[in-house]
Amino acid sequence: MIKFYTFTIGVIASALAVYRFIVPALFSLSDDFAMVLAAVIALSYPVALAVISKKVWKRKKK
Repeated sequence: MIKFYTFTIGVIASALAVYRFIVPALFSLSDDFAMVLAAVIALSYPVALAVISKKVWKRKKK
């Protein structure tokens, strides 16, 4: 359950950080592209976290 909260907080934080700080730097782009960019970066966070935790889990099993 804690991992779910970690994923949720990470996704929200990533999306907010991208949309708040990176998107204004790309103000010439359309809002639709900015939202897609924010979604891609936000979704890459839990994937990276899952890969890292899986490697740590394999290491602990040995």
